[in-house]
Amino acid sequence: MNVKIILLTTSVLVVSLFGCKKKYSSNGETIFRTGKNLLGTTLQDLDKSDKKMAHSCVSCHGSNGSGKGMMSGTGSIKYSDLINPKLHNVPYTDKLLIRFIDHELKSDSTIANTGVVWRMSTQDKIDLINYLKEL
Repeated sequence: MNVKIILLTTSVLVVSLFGCKKKYSSNGETIFRTGKNLLGTTLQDLDKSDKKMAHSCVSCHGSNGSGKGMMSGTGSIKYSDLINPKLHNVPYTDKLLIRFIDHELKSDSTIANTGVVWRMSTQDKIDLINYLKEL
């Protein structure tokens, strides 16, 4: 086989595998869309989760957080909806959202039972919440 063709084919393969990673505007958006942080760390604890797949928020809540993702019955995680007293008897605060991520407790302290356990740093949680405020 011609050396130029082999080199071209190899270059195209390397670029397609490693060079086209989607970049998002922030760590929060990266977490929301991929389930990984900017360092590439998968944030779902697959050993402790009932649902054994690397989830992103988009998987269940849809690309705009409205709750219209692949999984039916999920609620909106748009910050404006989370803090709305018409939608939640106990509106969420940043502290309550962190508690939800850490312990699967809704704002009213009932168990969410999402089946997904997260292991996020404090900064990852803050970045994600700040991104939800942009939705």
